[in-house]
Amino acid sequence: MGCYTRQKGHGCTHKSGGLRVYEDHLGRYLEAFHIPDDYQKRMLAARQELQEAFPDAEKQRGNLERQMARLRDLYVLGDYTLEEYQTRKKQAERKLETFESGTSNEEQMESLAVFLSDISIAWENADQEQRNKLARCLFDQVWLKDKSVIAVKPKNEFDQFFKWNYEEFVHQNVDDRTSTRVELHREHWQTVLLAA
Repeated sequence: MGCYTRQKGHGCTHKSGGLRVYEDHLGRYLEAFHIPDDYQKRMLAARQELQEAFPDAEKQRGNLERQMARLRDLYVLGDYTLEEYQTRKKQAERKLETFESGTSNEEQMESLAVFLSDISIAWENADQEQRNKLARCLFDQVWLKDKSVIAVKPKNEFDQFFKWNYEEFVHQNVDDRTSTRVELHREHWQTVLLAA
């Protein structure tokens, strides 16, 4: 893989690397990934916190949906340019995503947990095309620097599982300072940093 910016002659200094190197980095990260045993309890606690923080969440969600419909109408009527409409729509969608991600139903979370529980095995047994699909399914972004994967940003639906995984990792390994543990800790920290 090489930098598109450098191909266009804009002076990027990052080194190119073989796809296999990046796949191995993601594979090691996914091997360290696991879902906490008490994730259902954590899920209920997170839902309770959200309901306490937003007691009228359904009303606010409805307001945002109506606001998005009004934005569309104002664009159609010519009151907003396409750029203004898209900017305001994205802002409203981000707010709406907050409610959606916080109020996912338990059945959906169960399905996602089952999917993620064997993700490292799926990655290991996948060919290159399947790994590409898995990466696109799991991550919004994969950040590369030189010949390393330095961070990932999980898709919204998986975000909470990755955060729990990070919390578990820190809790279990914070006192173990071997170079492997420190490197994995750095990878997990960057993942959650980008997910926030």
